[in-house]
Amino acid sequence: MLKHSLIIFGCFNSLLAGTIATENDFVSRIQAQLVIKDFNAAIDEAKMGLSLFPDSKEVLASLIKAYSRSGRSQEALAMFEKFSSLENLDIKNHFSLLEELAWGVLKDGTFQPQTTHMHALVGAFLTHDVKAVPFFIDALRSSNAYLRALAARLSAQYRDKLLGLELIRLIKEEKNWFVRLEALSALEGFCLKEARPLLEDILSSKDSSAEEKMLAIKAMASFYKNLGTRERKELFSSARTGFRQLGLELVRRFRMNDVADEVLQLIEDPSLYVRISALKLLASMKLDNTKQELVISKIDKLLEDPHPAISLTSAWVMMQYDAPKAAKVFADWLSCKEPRNRRLAASVLSSTGFIGSIYVQKHFYEAQDPFVKANLALGMLGQRTDVSVACDYLFGFLKQTKQQIAFDHHEHPIFASLEPSQQRHVPHIPRYPLLVDQFTRLDILNRLTIVGYEKSEEAIRNFLQEGIWAIIGSTAGVLIEEGSFQAIELIRKLLDDQDERVVLQAALALAFFAKDTSVKGILENAFEKVEWDHQVYILNALGAIGDRDSIPFLLNILHKPFQELRIVAASSIIQCLYH
Repeated sequence: MLKHSLIIFGCFNSLLAGTIATENDFVSRIQAQLVIKDFNAAIDEAKMGLSLFPDSKEVLASLIKAYSRSGRSQEALAMFEKFSSLENLDIKNHFSLLEELAWGVLKDGTFQPQTTHMHALVGAFLTHDVKAVPFFIDALRSSNAYLRALAARLSAQYRDKLLGLELIRLIKEEKNWFVRLEALSALEGFCLKEARPLLEDILSSKDSSAEEKMLAIKAMASFYKNLGTRERKELFSSARTGFRQLGLELVRRFRMNDVADEVLQLIEDPSLYVRISALKLLASMKLDNTKQELVISKIDKLLEDPHPAISLTSAWVMMQYDAPKAAKVFADWLSCKEPRNRRLAASVLSSTGFIGSIYVQKHFYEAQDPFVKANLALGMLGQRTDVSVACDYLFGFLKQTKQQIAFDHHEHPIFASLEPSQQRHVPHIPRYPLLVDQFTRLDILNRLTIVGYEKSEEAIRNFLQEGIWAIIGSTAGVLIEEGSFQAIELIRKLLDDQDERVVLQAALALAFFAKDTSVKGILENAFEKVEWDHQVYILNALGAIGDRDSIPFLLNILHKPFQELRIVAASSIIQCLYH
């Protein structure tokens, strides 16, 4: 009855217009409805068109677009099946249709519960397409703090002004401290003049946390193209800690070596963070002999400071002027009863470069604390001293240390020391403490590979055997930069390993970090043999490779009964189309 009513209505509509509606008329009207985002009207128009022209591929394609844009992905898929029966799929010719279909699945995911919605946000992010921006804006307005935090983190790589303005609004209104930090961190790259009053308020407020101020300083610094004398003096003499830190950051950015006298005054600042920032800046400034003597005299008083961060930073600066005196300070802290102080001392000493290398070696051979020894070994790798000994130690350290580890900044805002992990669960990043541990181990493995350690392949194989590489790979696009892993050739050799699990993990690694198309077949063949969570990793990996030949395989996944699988497959289809 409904079908007959639609036909009658369509004919009546055509008669009023004084003509008989054609397929193109319907397609044009549907497109007009899509432009004004009246998706329900577009769907009704398309259904009417199909009732009159049931074999029209153009009208059917328009209906698929209408369903997709309204987030009704299941109905869009059903119509796509019908479309495929009328015409053989050609990716080049049907690019737009496939794109609409995949984005429709992602949009549908934003209407689902939290976990599925989070998958949809990450899927949209991985496309690196401006169409993802509305997804993030909607999530930033969500009542769910986890979704707001994730959307803020993902927004950092999308410099759309509307998105930046939404981040500003969120920071002003947000009550959740963690969400505020994510939004502030993302705001740095937008460089919006509208953000300046907000950032100044954060730097001025006594209620702002140290973390918030540090992020606000980074964002504020991007507004400055130069730093005049008057403005610099105003910042350095400000009653607000945040503005004094901002002044130091700007001096560093503009390499103003002629203001050492002003910077020296701040090494006695009441704020720990200002003192450390001033010391760090002095270490990088090119000073004449007179200024160097003045710096030495000032820093000498800080070597005995009871706070380890001040004392060690002072020793780090002093190392370039009076190495024996600095070395004594490091020795005292390395023999401290507090493990965290010992490990921080090892990390700072390892950052003293060639001048401090002899002391790094000495303390490495004397150290009993395995984490102190590991920090010093990392320094030896960087300085290329006793490389084989350092590599052997780190290889054994990774193998024997079962507790989670991390590079920790809690004791010092500049130097990160290798420590037993104190990472807490982050709701919008599943298994976050484990991810941090694995990224830390991966970082160390990477350093072993760079120096050509002979057991690098064995170390990487052990890592892959743990079966959690996929967790890292699937999050790599969100948490780390591409191209940061060097052990690609060693991993490629493991594709011939006897252990199928190692082969799969190696294929995933090559997909995420090398975009290696040769592993596509391995991944697709393994899909039905692995558990659900590994299927997600495989789909993510196919998207990372971006080979259009994977699209038919991914289209089949859209018919699976699991919403998360469909979302990941849709994201990977878009990545393959755009590649």
